[in-house]
Amino acid sequence: MKLSVTLFAVILMLSACSDNHNKDAVEFKATVGDSAKYWVQHVSRIDLATATIGESTTLSLLRYRIEQTDATTLRFSVIPEYFKNTPYCENQFRRLQTKVAKYCALVWEGFKLDLNPADGSLINLQRTSASGWQTMLDKGTNLLVKSLRNTVNAPGFIQTIPKIIGSKITLHDFSGFTLTMIVDKVTSETIELSFTRDDPQFRQYGKVIVNQSNGWLQHATLIAEKPLGSYQTAYTRTVMQKTNEYDAPGLITVIKDHRRVESNWTDISQTAKYHAAQDAPIDKSFFQFSQARMQQWGEIIDTDLKISDEKQQPQGEVRFENLRGQSTIDPELNIKFSPRFNPMISSTEQGVYANMRLMAMTSARLSSLNLIDSITAEMVYYPAKIESHTLPWPSNKPKTYSLGQAQLEITPVPNKSNIYEVTYISANDDYLLPVFGGVEGQFSRLPQKLAPSGLV
Repeated sequence: MKLSVTLFAVILMLSACSDNHNKDAVEFKATVGDSAKYWVQHVSRIDLATATIGESTTLSLLRYRIEQTDATTLRFSVIPEYFKNTPYCENQFRRLQTKVAKYCALVWEGFKLDLNPADGSLINLQRTSASGWQTMLDKGTNLLVKSLRNTVNAPGFIQTIPKIIGSKITLHDFSGFTLTMIVDKVTSETIELSFTRDDPQFRQYGKVIVNQSNGWLQHATLIAEKPLGSYQTAYTRTVMQKTNEYDAPGLITVIKDHRRVESNWTDISQTAKYHAAQDAPIDKSFFQFSQARMQQWGEIIDTDLKISDEKQQPQGEVRFENLRGQSTIDPELNIKFSPRFNPMISSTEQGVYANMRLMAMTSARLSSLNLIDSITAEMVYYPAKIESHTLPWPSNKPKTYSLGQAQLEITPVPNKSNIYEVTYISANDDYLLPVFGGVEGQFSRLPQKLAPSGLV
């Protein structure tokens, strides 16, 4: 029984650049110096009918930069700014975990990735330091090296993506298989595609989202399943999310395991009461930062910051940027941190608090983290305004409402009495609060649907 280990998953969805711009298709614009960062999560697991018997999870922050583009080579540098591999199993994976830890140092310097600009095939992959890469080849296990190379050219190379819903694109080398992708959705900013390979012996499905203006991948979710025996299934999931400088990797975890989704129902009346807050704007005097606490758990640091003595939680988003750890013992120490999730803001009788779980970027050693006695950050507050709309609730037929540039869809769930699916679609940076005045009952957030019907 084997479970693959991925040092970090490298997934590229590229469109070839052409001399004549095609307004009816998305094309990748390869310019030397362009770069993008991606949070990548890769999970490999072996399941019995009732339990998981082995799992390996990799989380990494990868920075891609175009170093060369010509008729023969499209070269990227791939630099990991964060990398964490957590395999576990009672017997099999302890030795494997030791091997991963031994060779993680070879990963930190980064890699050079050369592709053929004509068809996207892999020309060359090596560590930035050629000698270091040779060391990995000479002393590393075949499992580690093969796993790294096999994940580089997935899900394949797309020369052009038509902006036509229903268009089909064939990938001739997706993990050794031919796969068809279908254009599902076209917006003013992105184009979405889904794919599936429904084979009893090897099922693959997922979704990718590509930026229309430059062809760079925005998001990809890839799922593969393979039966190993009467009660065993090998399951892999890779999620790749393009990130801004200070986005937390918790953003990519919104896509749950499609077979283990549990609905958490909350009373609408209680939620409406909780959100019946004052929508008055606040000024700088609201933020006072009078108390703070820091606690270290190995490589993780938990922080609690009292941001205000007021009891009312502000409407809007609080983000912390440029997080740095310092030490009075070692004044030269300056470690960059990223929150594992966006800050959790809570209101109490004593004030408003922000809780964060921080991860050290780059290859900071635990001995260095133990020296940290202060953390500095820049806090950014994005104010928000709550708008309410009065709309008639439909009885038993689907209903669509236009709310400016947004659209609200309410659809009865088939064969289920008094259960509706509510979908909010907006081109702006806003979202729907689960507050429904005059409607009693419970609500539950639905996971993103990736698998075609019949596969789940």
